[in-house]
Amino acid sequence: MKMDAVPVSNPTVTRVYRAVLATLFLLGVFLPLLDWRFALDRTPELTENRTLAAAPSWPTDITGLKALPNALESYWNDAFGFRRMLLRWNAIAQFELGISPSSLVVIGKHPWLFYTGNDSMEQHRGLRPFSDGDLANWAEKLEQRRAWLAARGSHFLFVVAPDKQTIYPDALPDRYGPPGRTPLDQLMDYLSVHSKVDVL
Repeated sequence: MKMDAVPVSNPTVTRVYRAVLATLFLLGVFLPLLDWRFALDRTPELTENRTLAAAPSWPTDITGLKALPNALESYWNDAFGFRRMLLRWNAIAQFELGISPSSLVVIGKHPWLFYTGNDSMEQHRGLRPFSDGDLANWAEKLEQRRAWLAARGSHFLFVVAPDKQTIYPDALPDRYGPPGRTPLDQLMDYLSVHSKVDVL
């Protein structure tokens, strides 16, 4: 029984592969340094909700010397070359993969983004209904304002601005299902019976 011959690697292919690998490694090491020194990255400045670490000053005592490594690391993490470009590419890649940039934002059907704070999605699905007390409190407060303005010759109009998922429900991810009876639906029905407030 004849054994299969062990394939012999092509020396030229091996050399090219090693050269490409070494070139990529050198680029990865030196390009950030070059951009840090010469500002090659033309990506727009990022708006971050924090102050970036400043370059540390030269230590003048033993405490400053001990703190220097951590200070240098913090500075480099915020200042290394092509950081803005890499962060932008990372954000775009996550968006394309359906990964939200924030716990308060859900990615809908491309390219929609929906705010999920203040239980907005739960309300849209009818999972956070008003209690009877909530409805009575809303009606009382609105009636007080209507009466106060009426006594001064003004008309009170209660205007509700729709949220995005109300206007574009078809752009929501399918996992949220069809909209339910919202707290606003409850309030409109309640006011129509228990209040004289005009609602838009």
